[in-house]
Amino acid sequence: MSSYKSLRFGVLALGLLTIPISAQTQVPGQGYLMATYYKVPTNQNVAFLELQQGLMKKLAQARIAAGQRKTWSLYTVLAGAVSSGEYNYVVIYSSDKPFDPQTNPAEAQKMLVEIGSERQYIGLLAYLQPLTTRIVLSRREVSVGGPPTRGSAMEVRRFKINPGKAARVMEIHRTTFVPVMQEIVRSGKFSNYTVTSPMYVGASSLDYDYSVSIGVPNFEAAMMDRGIPFREAFGKVFPNQDVNDTTKLLAEGRQLVRAELWRVIDSAH
Repeated sequence: MSSYKSLRFGVLALGLLTIPISAQTQVPGQGYLMATYYKVPTNQNVAFLELQQGLMKKLAQARIAAGQRKTWSLYTVLAGAVSSGEYNYVVIYSSDKPFDPQTNPAEAQKMLVEIGSERQYIGLLAYLQPLTTRIVLSRREVSVGGPPTRGSAMEVRRFKINPGKAARVMEIHRTTFVPVMQEIVRSGKFSNYTVTSPMYVGASSLDYDYSVSIGVPNFEAAMMDRGIPFREAFGKVFPNQDVNDTTKLLAEGRQLVRAELWRVIDSAH
């Protein structure tokens, strides 16, 4: 994946300190994500994808129609975590309301009854549970652009925030990165930009404080045209400021843990 190594997104991971799930509150304009990470053996790829794009997408569409969820996205992980063997597929639900960290089988079963797939439920749980490596509930601190779409690419960067720097980094994000990213999204270069902070982790621990994801509308085009017009957009939005001052402050405020490249296989919204 040498082309991925050349992909350079100037990304910032921002947010507040991780808080316990009991402290969740609904904040206007914010959202929540539930990400399930899977490690699927090569000989089960076809069966896994058939299940996700069949029954699981059908269940997601029913939940979205009922107002329980906003979006559902299925990703394959092409670089980063997949090379270390941690996971190779990710499924993400988004919602306007916080997710319950405790799985609620009855709620899913009721929905499966309504869509006529109840008999597949027990087999579904038995199949997916051994493949699940972690479940992470996150708060979406910022979201610019639209939902992920099939065939798009997404780079996900994981960051640690240096001690005492969270407030400064957040201020830079709110006053600088959001309007710059909005400008790039309007140009069509990016499709979305999202900053999330983990709130609850099941089955494992995390080595990062924040995540930033940048969506690119077309995966193949992203691999061929890897130029990111951050400096140009910054100059357009802030003509009287020096971009180097901002990047210096960011370097003092956070450390990159790792970057991952994902591709959207399917989505519903």
